[in-house]
Amino acid sequence: MAIASASFDNYQPPSVQVFLVTRGLTPYLQQSLNALQRSRYPLDSIVVVDTDPATALSPADLRPYAPLQYTQVKAKNLGQAVSAARADNLAAVDYLWLLHDDSAPDPACLGELVQAFENSTTLGIAGPKALDWDKPDTLASVGIHATRSGKRLSLFDSGELDQGQYDSISDVLTVGSAGMLIKAQLWDRLRASSPLLSPFTEALELGRRARMAGYRVCLVPSARIYHAQAGLYGLREYLENQNSTERIFNKEVENPTGDSTNKPPLVEEPATTPVAPPFDTEENPPNEGASSFLKIKAQLDSEAKPSLKEAEKSAAKSSEQVATEDEQLPLDADAPIPHQPVYVYDPPPVTPLAVQTPRDKEKSWAIRRADNYIYRTLTINSLLLPLWILFLPLKSTILALCYLLRSEGYRARAEINSANQVLKTLGRIVSARRIQRRQSQISRRELARLEVPPSQVRQNRRLIRKVRQEHGKAIYALGALAKSQLESITKRARIIAWSLAVFFLFISLFAFRDYLGGMHGGFWSVLPGNWNDFFALATSYWRTFSTGMSGPADPIAYPLLVFSAPFALFGISPTTVLRWLLILSPLAAVMSAWLASAALTRVNPLRALFALSWAGALPFLVSLQSGNLPAALSHICLPLGIWGSLSFLGLCRPYQLSGVYGTEVYYPPIRPRAAGGVAALALSVVCAAAPWMWPLAFGFMLLCVVSVSLKRHLSWRKRFSFLCGALVILGPSLATLLPSLVWALRTHSLGSYLFITPAAVAPISMREQLFSLGQLLYGIPVIAGIAALGGVVLAATAALFTGRDLIATRVAWAFVLAGMVIGAWAAGQMVAPGQRAWLLSVFSLLLVGLLGAAVTGINGTELGKTLRYLLGSLLALALVLPLVTVTTWSIPNTNSPLKPGGERAPVAFSILSTSEKRTRMLLIDRQEQTYQVSMRREEGPGLLATNWQMRADIKTRLAPEQQVLTMLVAGNDQQVAKLCADLAIEQLLVTNRAGSEGLNAKLAASSYFHPVSAKSDYQVWRLDTSKFSPPRLASRVRIEDIGGQETVPAGVLRAQKNISASSRPRKLLLAEATHPDWKASVDGRPLLSDTEGELQVFTIPANISGHLEVSYGSSWRNLAITAVLLVYLVTIAACLPLGERRERE
Repeated sequence: MAIASASFDNYQPPSVQVFLVTRGLTPYLQQSLNALQRSRYPLDSIVVVDTDPATALSPADLRPYAPLQYTQVKAKNLGQAVSAARADNLAAVDYLWLLHDDSAPDPACLGELVQAFENSTTLGIAGPKALDWDKPDTLASVGIHATRSGKRLSLFDSGELDQGQYDSISDVLTVGSAGMLIKAQLWDRLRASSPLLSPFTEALELGRRARMAGYRVCLVPSARIYHAQAGLYGLREYLENQNSTERIFNKEVENPTGDSTNKPPLVEEPATTPVAPPFDTEENPPNEGASSFLKIKAQLDSEAKPSLKEAEKSAAKSSEQVATEDEQLPLDADAPIPHQPVYVYDPPPVTPLAVQTPRDKEKSWAIRRADNYIYRTLTINSLLLPLWILFLPLKSTILALCYLLRSEGYRARAEINSANQVLKTLGRIVSARRIQRRQSQISRRELARLEVPPSQVRQNRRLIRKVRQEHGKAIYALGALAKSQLESITKRARIIAWSLAVFFLFISLFAFRDYLGGMHGGFWSVLPGNWNDFFALATSYWRTFSTGMSGPADPIAYPLLVFSAPFALFGISPTTVLRWLLILSPLAAVMSAWLASAALTRVNPLRALFALSWAGALPFLVSLQSGNLPAALSHICLPLGIWGSLSFLGLCRPYQLSGVYGTEVYYPPIRPRAAGGVAALALSVVCAAAPWMWPLAFGFMLLCVVSVSLKRHLSWRKRFSFLCGALVILGPSLATLLPSLVWALRTHSLGSYLFITPAAVAPISMREQLFSLGQLLYGIPVIAGIAALGGVVLAATAALFTGRDLIATRVAWAFVLAGMVIGAWAAGQMVAPGQRAWLLSVFSLLLVGLLGAAVTGINGTELGKTLRYLLGSLLALALVLPLVTVTTWSIPNTNSPLKPGGERAPVAFSILSTSEKRTRMLLIDRQEQTYQVSMRREEGPGLLATNWQMRADIKTRLAPEQQVLTMLVAGNDQQVAKLCADLAIEQLLVTNRAGSEGLNAKLAASSYFHPVSAKSDYQVWRLDTSKFSPPRLASRVRIEDIGGQETVPAGVLRAQKNISASSRPRKLLLAEATHPDWKASVDGRPLLSDTEGELQVFTIPANISGHLEVSYGSSWRNLAITAVLLVYLVTIAACLPLGERRERE
């Protein structure tokens, strides 16, 4: 016994050096120092590390807490600060204890941590359980649990009480740096935490390296620390600002006149040095931590706590009273022993400072985002590191755009800065990875059991998102049975939606697999090579047919211009964007119909029937194979317009759920502003492709307003507000149609304008449309498509007699009848010479009416068991038929008007047409006994088919390209060459069908044309301008003098050049039709306009030099187009979740 007691007396506890890192004199510092002095475990030394360069903290402020050392360092994070301070206060200790200024340890905290090290020889880092400073009974941290990429998962909910439910946790990936106890030898071996990371992530990186070095990292739940997490929530700045405001207010109250001579100076109370309690005492001393800030001082003074002696007396009395009560109780040997807690905790050693302060993590989001990217770069596999570095800028750009759309500009800026920070520090990151490999003793796979699976993080985020979405919504009022049924319906709806999306994505890519690189023919329009040229053409009144003519752009040009604008940032041409839009049209059609069906029914099979019937419509599929993009967009956007209008007015179908006490009704939350914005954009596209739709849309909106007014018994003021909202929805579509509508009225071409059809290479009559329908879709597609349509007609007809919602069914049938009347009228309209109206938009109106009648009629119909089985079988058959139609349609067809590959134009033409000369190509073809000629520009046609009708009404003579063909057939090659030079035609493309009639022989016999290339179906000839005398040039804009001609570098609608003076007047020749809106000037001085035949000419006076500018446009027209585009931008902004974050807050 004597030997044992002697060895116990000689026992020396492990030495611990404490590093408390602060940034100046913070509101939490004094309480943390008081709590540290109450520690029952002996401390070898305490070092206060100040990282604030302009600190207000001085050694005199720390004198009451002596003995301790004060060190001021310059560091980015806690590890860097501790390493610098340890170099100045080097001591041979066993452990290092790291604390923040806002972390106050429990008196028994350090003892429990050291005891954990004594029980395990492989333990390298230990951390306490963190509780909230302001709410000491709630959890703040139970270790750090994260995925391999650094995404964290919190095991408890915010504000969850500490009831010991997580005290079984031991081994963790890492612990927080506040209260971390680490072996000094391990700290020196790991060279502290990485200086690349901030205090939010350095502990995760340090613990991971300790694990890789072969040490354990454990959480010690019996050790507690109270952590305010002030850096995460920005509490320090909040408290300091609040205290400074109160300080100024107190001064004004104490001396309102500003006279300080009448009051004696304030004398501060002498600071008393708190005496640390003995380590073996079980009493908890009162909280003597007092802050120098006025708010904390006032709070402590107002609480009127009893003195130490009074507390001891009250404690003694209470113990005597309990003893007396225990003596009076009868002793029962069989009485159960009362439950004893595992741990006996001390009262919290802190005073709450910011209980009512809002906790907002957004203040530190930018720093944490940069840390996440750097940590990911530090820990990612070496083989994947190059891919991650290449992928990071793209990822950050896409996420930044998403944040901008959600009006979170600060997040977008932080996203870009985070990726930029990774790229800036890439060299240091590579060095840090090299050091990690040298320190590692185990494989990365050993950490897998401690890392959180990414699926668990995603599941947790989905749950949080779901709770936030349901918070305060009507779903909380549902019963458990109804809520379970709602979850089952929505889950099945998601499965069906994803199945439809995957299937139609495959169908889209499979059907257009030959068109991925390019397409031509049919109604496909060639657009400019870049978005700037597309913008210039779409917003100007100059159409590029032949030599050009004045007129507004096709209304569909404005939506396409806005849609292709974001892709211009990545250098994607408008033609590529629209080509992929046509390719993915089946996918877009089925998804838009699926979304719109939710406004009519909540029965998933009926929604699937609506979506499949809509995407598998025969005229829609024929339009896709004909390259008619406007008609396809109209078909896609029509369901979206209906859904948005009904959702905006609150007429969508609710969920009818079976509850315990009957049927429960649930209306899904829909933002009216976003629904109205979607309706406005969708109707703009629909009306731009089919202007005759606007009056029907107006009638539909009025009908919806009347319906909601009668259904809800609204006041006149509410009715007027709904009517104004409906008119606002129709505003963008009216603004889109207005410029071209005025032009159509002026040119008496309203009929062809209402049923506008894109310009085709060869006009398509109604007979040819019907023939192409049977030629493209023959056999199974036609049979299945007609059978599916017949089933929809029968269902819609039956709904008139058996449906419950007869009013909605009759309204749907009214639109069907209106579509029939309009279709009969449209069939007789000639939109261009030989070109009949394309009737897909009429069929879309008919189909949406039939589907609406069928779905609303079947929805809610109560049938018997036999009829239900019969209806289910018919519904299954109706679902299969559209699938068969779409599947068989995707099989290649050689009869398609749309041909794979680019336009029939050589590469040389693409180069010359985009050069400063901006030359053209003349395409000559032959159909049966008729020659067809067209003038090709790289910037494409004017996107307005009615211009063909206008041209036929206005022009009384042959078009210039027709004159070229006439002269060529007559054999007058010299006149052909001169006219081609004047029209800037540098190349002629003659098909074999046209060349076989003798055109190629006549071109070969001419000295002005030389063959350039020959393909299997055409041959290209180039104009040789060197044969002219005097010399001539084939340029869009050129200056003609006696000595010859010189080219003026030209764009789409502009040209400019610095010219020198000449002793004679010169001519500025344009290969464009004459028009008053063509302007030319030299240094701002306008030139006199003239004409030469049908081409625009300007006269440059003698002795004039300077900067020559040629442009087309007028100020009022540009203002009108700008107003239209602004309407689109406002509408798009209404669709975006702007202000959503503010609503969440």
